[in-house]
Amino acid sequence: MITNGVPNDILSNFSPLTIIVAIPLLTFVVYPTLHRYRIHVDPITRLTFGFFLAMISGIVGTIVQWEVYKLSPCGYYASTCDTVAPTSIWWQAPNIVLGALSECFCNVTAYELAYARSPPSMKDLVVAIFLFMNALSSALGEILIPVTKDPWLLWIWGAPAVALALQTIILWVRFKGLNNTMDGTGDPHRSEDEAKSDRRTPMENTMNV
Repeated sequence: MITNGVPNDILSNFSPLTIIVAIPLLTFVVYPTLHRYRIHVDPITRLTFGFFLAMISGIVGTIVQWEVYKLSPCGYYASTCDTVAPTSIWWQAPNIVLGALSECFCNVTAYELAYARSPPSMKDLVVAIFLFMNALSSALGEILIPVTKDPWLLWIWGAPAVALALQTIILWVRFKGLNNTMDGTGDPHRSEDEAKSDRRTPMENTMNV
C-alpha cells in the first residue's frame, strides 16, 4: 500500500484515539440526548450494535485487502511483492475506527454487566472470567499468526466478519428480552424509578397517577 511518507505504525494509534474521543461523547452527549427523547439504549442493544460495528469493520478490511490483491502486480502475494499496490494506507483507517467504536459499545457494556449484575460476593470472579475471555481471544490471535499471510488474508478478515454476523443475530434473538429486566442498568442516565415505570402496563401507570 502507498504510505506517501506516513509511518506504518501511525494507524495503530487511531484505535486508542477513537476510544478516548468516543467514550466521553457517548457518555455526555449521545446517551443524554437519546435519554432526553426517551430513547433508552439498553445493554443488549448496545452489545448488538457493537457486534454490528465489528462486523462492518471486518467487511471493510476484507474489501480493502481484496482491492490490494486486485491492484497488486503479484496478485494474491502482494505482501512479498517488490511493487506495492497503488492503494492508500489511509483506506485502513475506517476499519480501525469502526473496530475501536465497537469496543466502546461492547467492552464498556460487558464490564458494566459483569460488575453490576453479579452478586456482591462474586463480582471479582465474574470480572475475572470476563477478562479471561479477552485472554483467550488474544491467544487465538497468536495461534493464527502462522496463517496470517498471503494468500489467506481475505479469510483472516472475512471469516470473523461472517462469524460476527451470525453472532449478532443470535445475541439479539436470544438475549433481547433481558433489556426489560435490567432495573436501570441499561442506560447510565436512566433512574431506577423510570425503568420500573417503563415495565409497568399502561393501566398500572394510570392507577399510579
